[in-house]
Amino acid sequence: MRRRLDAAALALALIAPAVGAAQSLVLDADGARTLVATPRPAPPGTDLPLRLSVELRRARMRVPSALDAEMWRFARLLPGERFLGVTPSGELWLSGLADGPDTPAVFVDEGVTGAVSSSPDGRHLVYCRGDGPDAEVFRADDGRVRPVTTHMAPVWSPAISPDGRSVVFVSAASGVPALYRVDADGSPRQLTNVGVRARPGVVPALAPYPDALTPPLLGREVIVFESRGAVHVLAADGRPLRVFSQAASPFWVDGGVDRRIGVFRPGRAEPEMLDLPRIGGRR
Repeated sequence: MRRRLDAAALALALIAPAVGAAQSLVLDADGARTLVATPRPAPPGTDLPLRLSVELRRARMRVPSALDAEMWRFARLLPGERFLGVTPSGELWLSGLADGPDTPAVFVDEGVTGAVSSSPDGRHLVYCRGDGPDAEVFRADDGRVRPVTTHMAPVWSPAISPDGRSVVFVSAASGVPALYRVDADGSPRQLTNVGVRARPGVVPALAPYPDALTPPLLGREVIVFESRGAVHVLAADGRPLRVFSQAASPFWVDGGVDRRIGVFRPGRAEPEMLDLPRIGGRR
C-alpha cells in the first residue's frame, strides 16, 4: 500500500531553508498592511510541525494586533479589518484585528494543516485538513463546507478563485508534485507534469509548483505562486507565462486580479508592484 505523506510535514520541509535563512517571512500583504511571521521553537515534548509568532505592520509602522496573543501555524489578512489564523493544534478561526472593529472570533474547522487561501473579498476559503489531508472549501458567506478532492493525498498549497467556483492545489498522488485544478462540480484536472513519473534512482525534471508557506493566487486567467525563490505566473491551463526572480510572497494589488501583484525582494521591507502579462486581448 502506498505510504500517505503528511502534507504539513512536507510543507515545512519545503519552506525550512527559506525560513532558516531569513529568520522571518511575509505571510500576507495587501499594499497597506503586512503580516510578518517569525518561527519559534516548539515546546519540549511536542511534535508541532510549525509554530510562528505573527506581527501586523501597517504603512511602515508596527501596530498592536490580536495576532500577538499566541503562536500560530498560519495567519492571513481579510477585508474589513479581519484576519484568519490556524492555531498550533490545527483549529481555524476568523476574528477582527485588535485595532479594528470589535468582531467576535468565529470557529471554522479543526485538523487544518498548512496555509489557508481566501478569495479577494474574503467570502471563500480553501484549506487542507484531515489525515490525507484532502482539500476542502469553507464558504464564509453561508457556512457550508464541501470536499474538493478525494484519494489524492498528499495535497497542499490550495488557492481559490474570486468567485469561489474554482480551486487549484498541489498533489503528489501521481508520485511527483503537480498542479491540479477543479472547477465547479467538475473533477480534478492535472495542469503540470502530465505523464511525468518518478523512477528509482532518477530525478525527473519537474515544472515549478508552490513550495512556500504563502498560498498561490488564483485569478480568472492566471495562477501566481512562489517557488524556490521566484514568483511564477502561469495561464489558467498551466502554461508558463512569466518568472519574477528573487521574489516572494505575492499578493493582488488594489483588487487588480489578473493585472497587478506585489512581491517582496530580499532585504527590502516594502513590496514592489509588478504588472502581469496580458492574456489574449485583455486590456
